[in-house]
Amino acid sequence: MNEIVIVPYVSVHGLKFGQTPLMIEKKLGKPFSSTVDNIMDNLKETREAMEFIYKKDRGAYKLESVFCLKDTNPVVGGVTIFEAGLDGVKRMDSDFVEGPRYTTFRNLGISLGGFGKKKISEKRVLVAFRKESLGMYEIFAEV
Repeated sequence: MNEIVIVPYVSVHGLKFGQTPLMIEKKLGKPFSSTVDNIMDNLKETREAMEFIYKKDRGAYKLESVFCLKDTNPVVGGVTIFEAGLDGVKRMDSDFVEGPRYTTFRNLGISLGGFGKKKISEKRVLVAFRKESLGMYEIFAEV
């Protein structure tokens, strides 16, 4: 499996939040796919089993969040998140917002999907995001 090291609110796989698509392309090469969403005003790039979401900031797209899909092995603080499961992550970070499909962990800067009572189409997913997006992911968990 593809190990993805996450530093809360800082980076995913060595790629820092706030970087531009060009900066990431220099490190990882071209994405498999790239889609602009004019309604959400964002750019989504698919790379292996990850989706990179960029938001416009002062006219340029900047890395906002990364979705680590089921075929990845996300690691936070030395813990393999998908192996730890929801209860294990709750023991790591007791400050969370839990919804029917997603749980957002405030100290870890991640949102986990597919571990709750209601399933999601991706089966399981970890979303790592920058600090400025915490409020959005708190709401995201509750919906």
